Amino acid sequence: MRWSLRKILALFLLLFNLIILIKFRSTFVDVIDVQITRSQDYDITFSQDSNSVSPELSAIVYRNSTSCYFNISKPQAYTNLLWLQNVIVNPQKAFLSGKIAERNELYDFEYGFLTLFCDDEKQFYEGHINKIIPKYSTLGRKLFVNTVTDKLKRLNFLRKFPNVERINSGVFLVRFEFANPYWVLVDAVDLYLSLQHSGVGVNDTCIIMADNHPAATMESMYSLIFPCVIKLSQLRQNYRTLIMDKLLLRPLRQNSIALNKRYTSLSVMNAIRRDLYQKLGIPKTRKVDCSFLRVLIVWRRDYQNHPGNLAKLIDRKISNEDEVLQTIVNKLSFVNISDVQLEQLPLREQIILMSQVDVFWGMHGAGHAMSVFMRPKSAVVELLPLQKGSNWHMGQLSVLADHHHISTKIAQPGRYRKPARNSPDSTYYYVDSETVIESLNKAHDKLC
Repeated sequence: MRWSLRKILALFLLLFNLIILIKFRSTFVDVIDVQITRSQDYDITFSQDSNSVSPELSAIVYRNSTSCYFNISKPQAYTNLLWLQNVIVNPQKAFLSGKIAERNELYDFEYGFLTLFCDDEKQFYEGHINKIIPKYSTLGRKLFVNTVTDKLKRLNFLRKFPNVERINSGVFLVRFEFANPYWVLVDAVDLYLSLQHSGVGVNDTCIIMADNHPAATMESMYSLIFPCVIKLSQLRQNYRTLIMDKLLLRPLRQNSIALNKRYTSLSVMNAIRRDLYQKLGIPKTRKVDCSFLRVLIVWRRDYQNHPGNLAKLIDRKISNEDEVLQTIVNKLSFVNISDVQLEQLPLREQIILMSQVDVFWGMHGAGHAMSVFMRPKSAVVELLPLQKGSNWHMGQLSVLADHHHISTKIAQPGRYRKPARNSPDSTYYYVDSETVIESLNKAHDKLC
């Protein structure tokens, strides 16, 4: 009797499920096939297949891929790159959990954020991939990948997502100092070099911003350099799933070539500069007139450089700006001088301005990174407070950009006047006439 009741109950549950399935069958949403439209605003447009999974997505489902990933040969002074194949990104598996304000803008990832379609054994690949990914991924170590080997399960898996965006290849970018020009440039150079060596190329890959930082001026750097930029936060907000043939995992930031003193190749920065000059209509060449050097004085002044800088205070400002300008005008006849506070200009105008000057002169700061867009063989004068010690970061950028780098200490005895510690002007530094003249004469000698 007990067996009969179980049989009846099982039959009832089966009939109930069939009724539910038939009743709500019409509410199932088919997969959307997405094509990237490369436009000035880098929008993404959608076209929906009428009945089933599109031929492009079907090709991914039924593709024979014996391996989920493959390594790329090691570039000079660089760690290996890793391609993942047949990748589905589920943005709903990314969540914000940090308690610190800055940390609240970085995602953690649950199991299933990445799913790979592979033909090999699931257990081997899930275990193996999840061991090697932390060595490559900028997403962090809490990234666990799901794999689907059965083709029917792949098809059913795709049908779980109402909106699917399809791209050929992508690379993740997690920004940390998202408003800092230097670190934005480091990330951009690292991305560019990774794509150069990946065999796919810059123009065929979408940059996927895998963080939730607020909009910042420097963000447009990526859109200027790369033709396709997608934000994970927007995908997540619109419940869109991303499917790509290949996903490039690049090294952690500490392995970036911009932070490697041994890397001295000029090819990457020259390529980025050449591309931007072409996009912005900047002439390829410009002759340097040694009797009339174009010197750009870049000031550091108070402004809100970061959403967290509510006081809008900037350190290492020059206290005697007018005196510096007057010294150059009176003492250096070969100089055509202009001065600027870079952050007041749109990024495009900053790059155009860099292409028009021969010498970049200013106090040490992140804004010095913009000097890389000056023409090759230009000069960069970096003023450093003595107590700051050595700082090689801007010098390394000058090496990569093929620039002459002149580092000048301004806190030497007899050449420096520091305000009182309790003064509101404690972040100001005085630059005497001798330092100004000496540094610009060095720049003239380098260029001429």
